[in-house]
Amino acid sequence: PMQRVACDVVLPVWGQLDHVRQGLEGLLAQENADLVIHLIDDGSPENTDDFLRYWATHPQIRAYRNVCNLSQFTSFNNVSRYFETGLVAVQDGDDVALPHRIHLAGNTLRLAGADIFGSAVVVFDGNEPMSDEGWDRLLPDIKVRRWKNLGICAWPTPGVFWFLFNPSMVLRTDVFRGLGGFGDFGSAVRNRCGHDIEFCLRAYYRGQRFALSRQPTVLYRQHPAQTTRNPVTGFGTDAEGWTSQEAR
Repeated sequence: PMQRVACDVVLPVWGQLDHVRQGLEGLLAQENADLVIHLIDDGSPENTDDFLRYWATHPQIRAYRNVCNLSQFTSFNNVSRYFETGLVAVQDGDDVALPHRIHLAGNTLRLAGADIFGSAVVVFDGNEPMSDEGWDRLLPDIKVRRWKNLGICAWPTPGVFWFLFNPSMVLRTDVFRGLGGFGDFGSAVRNRCGHDIEFCLRAYYRGQRFALSRQPTVLYRQHPAQTTRNPVTGFGTDAEGWTSQEAR
């Protein structure tokens, strides 16, 4: 039988607070799941005092602030000592979790005897207007109109370089710690890209078990400022090329 799931979620923030608000609302609307959300201001270029002060009052949210920008992966590593449950989920600041995300991931890991979960994601335009009625009211409409825009995980096999959508990842806390967390590529810029690929490859070659679902669990926002598209860390940049080669 399916069970209620307890899970930590790490949500690093670097500006774009409207996107982050939508992400938090999606997490707090999770069904049959008890979450501890680690909200981290990763040296945002805008003032986040009021934003952090407001969300820190929520009983499920723990708020932190980095004194400088470290990258989402380094922030994830640093907060791992404060995890309170046996599972932890990745949450990018510009994405939105579908209501069944954590419940499905936790039960799939348990029933499959696996260590790391990944799923398909629904790709949507980051410029899509938001409704004043709230993000939860908009979810069914986006699912109907965008369901065909799916990103699908591959099965990890020898020679495969990328196989899991990082924004959908949920894994066992002890496995994350046992693997030493995400790697360190030596600078804040390099540490923003490629770490999810390197981490999953390292887990695969160590023999960790993956459970991959074709059922989407995340709305994956595409926009020019995201890590994989901006002119500093996006595909084709020096930083992305260096980290990809290092992972290979």
